[in-house]
Amino acid sequence: MITQMKQRFNEVLSTINPSRKEISKFGEVLTPEYIVDEMLSLTTITTETNILDMCSGIGNFSIRILHHLAETYPQFSANDFLTNHLTFNEIRAERIEKIRYIYGEAARIVDTPAQQIKNQSFDLVVSNPPYRRNLDIKILNSFIPNNNIKELLIIHPSRYLLDHKDNSSAKMYRTLKSILSSHLISAKFFNGNPVFRISIDRSIVIMHADLSKQINSIACNYFGNEYISPDIENITKFCNEWFSIVSPFFTQIKNWIKYNQSVLSQEKTKLLKHNAQIPIKGHNTQIPLIRGSIMQQLFLMQIANVIGGHYDNSLAMYNDDFYTLIMKDWRKNIGIRKSLEKKVPMNTFCFDTENECDNFIHYLRTDFARFCLCIVKNSFNINSGELNCIPYMETYKRPWTDKDLYEYFGISEETQEYITNYLPDYYGIRGK
Repeated sequence: MITQMKQRFNEVLSTINPSRKEISKFGEVLTPEYIVDEMLSLTTITTETNILDMCSGIGNFSIRILHHLAETYPQFSANDFLTNHLTFNEIRAERIEKIRYIYGEAARIVDTPAQQIKNQSFDLVVSNPPYRRNLDIKILNSFIPNNNIKELLIIHPSRYLLDHKDNSSAKMYRTLKSILSSHLISAKFFNGNPVFRISIDRSIVIMHADLSKQINSIACNYFGNEYISPDIENITKFCNEWFSIVSPFFTQIKNWIKYNQSVLSQEKTKLLKHNAQIPIKGHNTQIPLIRGSIMQQLFLMQIANVIGGHYDNSLAMYNDDFYTLIMKDWRKNIGIRKSLEKKVPMNTFCFDTENECDNFIHYLRTDFARFCLCIVKNSFNINSGELNCIPYMETYKRPWTDKDLYEYFGISEETQEYITNYLPDYYGIRGK
């Protein structure tokens, strides 16, 4: 029986080849067998384990669960397990039809949206939920509190675990982190683009949690770098160096901003003060920052989203231009092109003199400013969260170098060395 299911599963799988457009529209990606096996190896499944294959698609998890049980237990009955212990959750009629074809009429299928399932009990929930517009987060935030769940194995985008800034999604991220707090066992981060044939601007995480236990530490693996986090709030891409170097630096910068100003606090401030209009068309687009003289002789500087590329391998997620507000080649900056074409307002700053404007540009190119950005930037978009973590210096009548900034903020030599090693010398100006 298992052999026939696997044959039918592979038959159906061979006919499913969604385009990138379809993936973007429906938010569905198929989980490869080796990823499923890696996830299932994190837990213990017996013939008595009650399992929900949530947002199941055609049952990529279920077919491997049945295969594992058949190999482990000689007297295993797939029909009995499907009838009494395994539940599929799928809402699309064409996928439900395929589940029936693969697993037979014994398959139990809940065709209710996952976020609407309530008052159910499961020993294990496995899922690769749809990602589009944070649907995975919305599903988990609703599903987990409304049901009696023991163990979770979820693979989805990791931004909610890595973000250390406020943005439009911060509230829902905090909700999920609160639900998982003290229950998260492990988190493994990797580049999902070559795995799922998608173009997603953040890492993917395999998340394992046991909601029936209090967990005192979390085993983290960030692109092969393993470390232990004491709690969910200290999971970062900086691994062990977060505790000794990055977190103290970030805390110092946030405290300074609290009593002074961030780059965000100065955006459009002078324009609003002078009731100036922000022009969108007619700029010189031959440089990544768009400057021009506007009303009342103010010098305008605008920044668009820096949307750089990513590497198609599992060892590096982003190109070197990811950790900058100013790309060397403006033609690669999709954000600027979209802003100009669609007349979307960009982050706008203005100064009394051209010299001040140039000094501000130079400041944003420093390793110091780029590292402040680096700490909170986990996707291609630049928004208020990123800008609010970069200090706005008290004057730009003078240029600011990294040496000046490190001395001003009292940054230790160890931290300076770490910043130099972590960030690529993107502009080739280091030490000049």
